[in-house]
Amino acid sequence: MNQRTLGEFIKERRQFRELSQRKLAEMIGLKAASHLCDVENGYRQLGEEHLPLLAKALEVTMEELQNHDPRAPLTQAQKLIERDPAYITSLNRMVRMAGELSPQEIERRLAQTNPVAEPAPLQPKPQPEEP
Repeated sequence: MNQRTLGEFIKERRQFRELSQRKLAEMIGLKAASHLCDVENGYRQLGEEHLPLLAKALEVTMEELQNHDPRAPLTQAQKLIERDPAYITSLNRMVRMAGELSPQEIERRLAQTNPVAEPAPLQPKPQPEEP
C-alpha cells in the first residue's frame, strides 16, 4: 500500500482543482504561497486551524485530510490519555502489537472486531389504537 503524505494529497487535489499554490494559500489564510509549497514538499506542516478551510477549498472531507495527516491519531491519543490516563497502558500495548502486523492485517482484524453495522431500516410509527 502506497500511502500518500498530506503534502502529496494536497498537491494532487490542488492540481485537480486547477488552483495555483498562491490561490490556495490565499483561500486558506496563509500569508505566503511558499508556506504551501513547503507543506506539499514535506518540509512544513499546516496549523490545524487551516484544515477546515483546506478541506473546503479542495472539496474533500476533514476525514480525507486526516487520513493523510500523521498528527491526527497522535492528537486523538493524547485527548484519550488526558481524559483517562489508563489509556496509556492500552495504547502502548496496541502500538507494540501493531509493530508485528502489516497495515492490511490490522485493518482486517479491526473489521472483524468492529464491523460497520448497516443502519436499521426505518420502521413505520405505530398508529394509536382507537377506543
